[in-house]
Amino acid sequence: MPRVDVTSWHSPAGDHVMAGPIQAFDWASTPLGPVESWPSRLRCLVSLLLETCQPAMIGWGPDLIAIYNDAFVPLLGDHHPDALGQPWSAAWAAAWGDAFVRHRPLVAAAMAGDARQLLDQPLSAPGQPERWYSFAWTPLRDDTGAVVGVYCTATDTTETVEAKAALRASQDQLAREVAALSRLSEASSRLWRTSTLREGLDEMLGAAIDLLGADKGTVRLLDSSRSVLTLAAQRGFDPAFVARFQDVRLEDDAIGRALHAGKRIVIEDVATGPDFAAYLSFAAGVRAVQTTPLISRDGKLLGVLSTHFRTVYRPAEQDLKRLDLYARQAAGFIARVRTDDALRASEERLRAIVDTAVDAIIVIDERGAIQSINPAGGRIFGYEPDELIGRNISVLMTETDRSGHDGFLRSYLNTGKAKIIGIGREVETRRKDGSVFPSDLAIAEWRHAGKRYFTGTIRDITERKRHDDQIKLLLREVNHRAKNMLALVQAIARQTVATGPQDFVKRFEERIYALAAGQDLLVKTEWKGADLDRLVRSQLAHFADLIDDRITLAGGPLFISALAAQAIGMALHELATNAGKYGALSADGRVEIAWRLEQAGGDSAFVMSWREHGGPPVSPPRQTGFGTTVMGRMAELSLAGHVELSYPPEGLVWRLRCPAGKLLEGGRPGASAGAGAAARAGEATGARPRVLVVEDDALIALEIAEALTEAGFDVVGPAMAVGPALELMETIGCDAAVLDINLGSETSEPIAHGLQRSGKRFVTLSGSAREQHPVAFRGVPALAKPLRPQALVAELRRMIATGEIGTRRP
Repeated sequence: MPRVDVTSWHSPAGDHVMAGPIQAFDWASTPLGPVESWPSRLRCLVSLLLETCQPAMIGWGPDLIAIYNDAFVPLLGDHHPDALGQPWSAAWAAAWGDAFVRHRPLVAAAMAGDARQLLDQPLSAPGQPERWYSFAWTPLRDDTGAVVGVYCTATDTTETVEAKAALRASQDQLAREVAALSRLSEASSRLWRTSTLREGLDEMLGAAIDLLGADKGTVRLLDSSRSVLTLAAQRGFDPAFVARFQDVRLEDDAIGRALHAGKRIVIEDVATGPDFAAYLSFAAGVRAVQTTPLISRDGKLLGVLSTHFRTVYRPAEQDLKRLDLYARQAAGFIARVRTDDALRASEERLRAIVDTAVDAIIVIDERGAIQSINPAGGRIFGYEPDELIGRNISVLMTETDRSGHDGFLRSYLNTGKAKIIGIGREVETRRKDGSVFPSDLAIAEWRHAGKRYFTGTIRDITERKRHDDQIKLLLREVNHRAKNMLALVQAIARQTVATGPQDFVKRFEERIYALAAGQDLLVKTEWKGADLDRLVRSQLAHFADLIDDRITLAGGPLFISALAAQAIGMALHELATNAGKYGALSADGRVEIAWRLEQAGGDSAFVMSWREHGGPPVSPPRQTGFGTTVMGRMAELSLAGHVELSYPPEGLVWRLRCPAGKLLEGGRPGASAGAGAAARAGEATGARPRVLVVEDDALIALEIAEALTEAGFDVVGPAMAVGPALELMETIGCDAAVLDINLGSETSEPIAHGLQRSGKRFVTLSGSAREQHPVAFRGVPALAKPLRPQALVAELRRMIATGEIGTRRP
């Protein structure tokens, strides 16, 4: 091997810092001896060492005398240049400390002829910051092949090690995020499984405390009528706090301002917030608080969700964002519970709506493959969870949605335009057995390890949809009854003013109050009927102090139908009003009211009487008014009965007799009174068009009859049920008809069919909306209640003018 000029180790340009120290070192004092005596191989290695940019060291001889290059100097720290020419074991032990121990077996292996590596090792040389290196120890051999030393290279891997650590930290953070989202999802599921507001508030409070790692918490709901936030749920506070802060005014502190402003308030240290001085007195131990407003989807402020901490603290932004997601769920829950409560209040005695919904939570990848499904999802869809893992989410869709799902997903991944992601919608979903059910679907997107995943929350809304249909049916019935009531009030108003406008307001109000009293009794029984004794007392409310004194009631318990209660109630009001103004109750007289059921020849009859005596002398009135109509014709028509009204000097006597079946709950009026009236009308004016009137409210029926009679028509009826109407059509006949569609528990469809078969036209007068009318009434002129007599007469005259109604010759 050629000799190396050792003077070349020193560069005049100063490229190699270590060349000088090596050249100047007294090697003769070491086992290596003077440089001139070194083997050519060693001198070549030293030349190569100095030219190497990578940190490197030579350990030569049995003692591994150290020679190193410029790049190796930082690895020795303060032990440079003392380590040069020293045995490796002594110099490195001082410079590297514990790290030296890890290198000893590798050096021994290299000296035995086996190259070794030590990867990613921390090294803190004295006076230097900690760095990470990978070391390689290579045996050095002489010309005979014997190992005479080692060659060590070091590669700085600090950036690589830190990048790996950062990646692990990121993965750990993502795992924590996934776990947090899972907890959030589970908390939302538990919330929606609660069945009452109290349970829900307690659940949402526990979830918020868990999400933020808080120590205590409160939920306050807005009482808008008092402009206060009322404590609805709390954890961790003593009774003194609960009593002191039961109600908080909106502007009193940060809690109220958060609700008022619609944004969150975070107080890291209550000691620095003047608004929280009271907390220091009444809630010892609270040092930090955050308050998040609960806002419904339509922007309505519902309340606040607060968490409290024992130490000075500010929650992380990610935790607060997750709390925002949960707060929206909580607000939705509160809004839904309040909506349900309002519906229950409006429906009277309808079954309570119990929130038993359990959400399915499904995770899919960007190919649509199901990655996980919770147990609730398995129960909802009828699968074992393992059956769905790896299958496409379209297996849970209907045929309509299945074909387009993968395309929608690809389109979203390519364009970023979402159709349902982050929005939510109502969809049809499919169980394992093939059955389809409606559900609410909400989808969120998240990423993990560079891949996109989608989490879907699915709620079965079958019961909610069924409930919505029931509400619609109830509202239609309410609409029908309201219009019928308006028509009745209209009839009372017209008849009241017709008998004398002088004191109209007073008389009209009294009659409306009487009607309302009867309605109160009927509402309590869901319009099934009323107890007769209570009905009598309700109509005599102004004379309540006279009952059992000057007014006596004699009659057993009797539950009468709603129709009978309305007719008898109005008659009793007119009798009581007359007695108070002109009869026995205007002086010191007495009134006896009695009722009973009688048996005659196998038939049961109801008899009721009103007898006055001891008052001013009585004589028959010179003219009759609306009150007489109510006591007489209206009662007869409503109950298919007979009324006797007499005026002996000692006091007025009113007596009603009717079939018991027409009075008791479930009975319907018959045809006897209506048929007789119709026969007399037909005999009186045979040349005028005959119009059959079918209406189940006697007063409205009488007003229709009066309006038609004044307009030049002959009235057939009125009939108040299908049977009597068909009997009138058969025995008397008609040229046209006015039909109320809903007749209590039946409709007038059979009457309509009979009229259509005989070629007779008819008009409907109903409180129901046109779209609710049965098929038999489609295409038929329809008028709405309350009654407008001019419109009814105009429609009948139009039919005559167009030939739709024929007229009879005398």
